Amino acid sequence: LLDTSDDKFNRFVRDHADTEDEDQLADLNMAFKGVMGTHQMYKVIRHFRQLIKKTKNYQIVGIVQMTLPIYEEMAKSQKEASRAFLDQAPIGDAIGPLVAAKLIEDEPEEISEDIIHSEEEVEDQKVHVLKSRGPGARLGKYGDAIDTLADENDLEAVITVDAASKFEGEETGTVAEGVGVMMGGPGVEKTKIEEVATEHDIPLEGVVIKQSGPEASKAMKREIYDSYEEAVEKTKEVASEFDGEVAIVGVGNTCGIGNTREDVRNVHSKLRKYWKEYDEKDEEEVSYMGLLSVM
Repeated sequence: LLDTSDDKFNRFVRDHADTEDEDQLADLNMAFKGVMGTHQMYKVIRHFRQLIKKTKNYQIVGIVQMTLPIYEEMAKSQKEASRAFLDQAPIGDAIGPLVAAKLIEDEPEEISEDIIHSEEEVEDQKVHVLKSRGPGARLGKYGDAIDTLADENDLEAVITVDAASKFEGEETGTVAEGVGVMMGGPGVEKTKIEEVATEHDIPLEGVVIKQSGPEASKAMKREIYDSYEEAVEKTKEVASEFDGEVAIVGVGNTCGIGNTREDVRNVHSKLRKYWKEYDEKDEEEVSYMGLLSVM
């Protein structure tokens, strides 16, 4: 079902775009999804408004008042995400692919749909680094890539690096480690990796970079970008706990993030104008999405 949905979006964008560049088409695809998501929220709010007017049931007003800040925050996030995709600027969720790219010296090869792989030597250790193919906005089939790697190599661990939702009170850009597959979304790729790990008896380790939902969707904040060095070192530290080969997977949307260390050397230049905008606002963001867990 997810593959069919992706194919539908891809066909629509290819039929209507005035470019044949694969990376631009990928960016337009993600931007269109953001626009569509924003429009869907508009229809939901219009539905409530018309329902209240027709039924005169003003008790519904209380429900709408509780949810309106959440919808507003989600709509703004979708709008900012679309802007970043069209501008080919990395979003907060791209921190995982950025960490992976910082570990890739050699030109990588595609190992599964939209996933690239490079075999690297990191501090005398053989490391398989994977990320979505950039710099277009892609996600890819991580599960298939890990399945192929596990069949062809004797992996001692799989380390996923991804953005993770922060609690109120946690600082944006905080780096933490844990166990399991660090991956959001519908859960299909995460499940595939877990099945491969179970079959081959491979430990699952993870490194996360904390941020709010809106911060993950909009152009990458300075605090998130500045965390990549600590995240790279933490990933190397986790990898060094194992003697043999490990796989490091930079999970997330790779919009604006190239495939090698050289490709991402000046990635911050795309973000400076956004950082200036964030600095000018100089206000503490309140994430109403956290209310969803309460409600």
